[in-house]
Amino acid sequence: MRPLAKLFAAAGPLWVFDREGRIVYASADCGRWLGIDPERLIGLGGLIGLGGQLSEPPAASAPDIAALPDPLEAIAVALAPPAAVERGEVGFRTVRPPAASTTQPAPPPRQVVYVPLPIAGTTPELDESLKQAELAGRPTIMAFADARLPSPASAATQESRRLVDEVHRQLALSGPRGSSLLTLGSTVAAERLKRQIELASQLFTHVSLVGPTGNPVEGIVRRIHAAAPSPTLAAGSAGPLVPVAGPLMDAELFDATTGSLADRLLEEETATAAVLIHEIDQMPRDAQARLELLINNHPQRLRVFATSTRPVIQWSDHLLPSLVTRLSTFELAVPPLAERVADIPLLATALLERRRAAGETRAEQLGRDALDRLVLYPWPGNFSELDAAIRNAARQCRGETIRVEHLPLAIRSYGAARDLTAAAPKPRVVPLDSALEQLERELIERALEQSDGNRAAAARMLQISRPRLLRRIEQLGISS
Repeated sequence: MRPLAKLFAAAGPLWVFDREGRIVYASADCGRWLGIDPERLIGLGGLIGLGGQLSEPPAASAPDIAALPDPLEAIAVALAPPAAVERGEVGFRTVRPPAASTTQPAPPPRQVVYVPLPIAGTTPELDESLKQAELAGRPTIMAFADARLPSPASAATQESRRLVDEVHRQLALSGPRGSSLLTLGSTVAAERLKRQIELASQLFTHVSLVGPTGNPVEGIVRRIHAAAPSPTLAAGSAGPLVPVAGPLMDAELFDATTGSLADRLLEEETATAAVLIHEIDQMPRDAQARLELLINNHPQRLRVFATSTRPVIQWSDHLLPSLVTRLSTFELAVPPLAERVADIPLLATALLERRRAAGETRAEQLGRDALDRLVLYPWPGNFSELDAAIRNAARQCRGETIRVEHLPLAIRSYGAARDLTAAAPKPRVVPLDSALEQLERELIERALEQSDGNRAAAARMLQISRPRLLRRIEQLGISS
């Protein structure tokens, strides 16, 4: 048995074209369907056009094709693929071949899928069969009759795939140094954060990162530190970065924590290093003095990153004035998650992708209902709370899609208490149109309030298009 025949013996009608449009294989089922010996089709030119350039088969009926002089050539024409296959696309059409002779009835029509080869994901067995049939490396086309096509992806699945693709696109754009997931997104706040990181990456200066708790900034700090040029080293050649918990420090503990860093700077004249002080405004004064001494000893080779929940202008009551002056050179604002409502679906998808890549969950996507709840929630714990919520949901989910019931109780139940009202008197009857208009107004205003005026996010909450939301805002005279 020929290699391809052996490989597809269990398949339905199947035939294969080479680049020049000749049929190079036809299965036994194909022969039975057409009422001929399939070997008689081998070598016939089944494609229309010259030089292997495919074009649409003529829009002719079976009797028209049957009028061709050679019945086998007429069958080969009927089996030809659509033009889309030439462009590397999978093609589909209904094949209505003519009868092989005047004494036979015409074969029944069949739905056929045309697949261009080589295609990604072919099996070693298929590769070997193509090689033995002298088709390896040639853009062949395989035609499958009665193949079942997968049902189109749902809108929710398409949106999930779009989010995953966008996560990978943005991470790829971050370059070889990588990126903190905090930087993913396209809101004004996210874009401002990325611009500040890029600017800080071009300077060798102290940086103060200011923002609410729950936004882990160490990934941002490491990216800036790895990229920034120094007076002695090229970009990307930065030395060690030592994290320090500011509130826990005293002078002795600070010296012990930064001792190896200080020794390196003393022993190597061209060495550079950095220290990351968490919650610097809570750092004891004696430790602050030791930090300032370290900076003074290595002014061009030591870089300080400092974090705080308060802006630098408010540090003067807690830090040494000279230290405040040094650290106020570059203030990088890390926004709360509440200012990035439209970024939440992307951030949540990125966190789920990280869990899935680590083998922690089978879940592949977040359902629309779960995403809506994530968008509605105010996130007082910011990114860390979102990360914990996705981790919890990923563990709870046993399928491919995370639903509302998999989310933590605080997120599932948010807003329910506000909607519960005390028993009210029986409402009077009002005109239906007026009541519906008032209800619509309240729902739109509530969505705008919960999304901080972000109309795209509000439209998602209401499950309507953004243009429709804008039109109703104007018609109802809602100020937003």
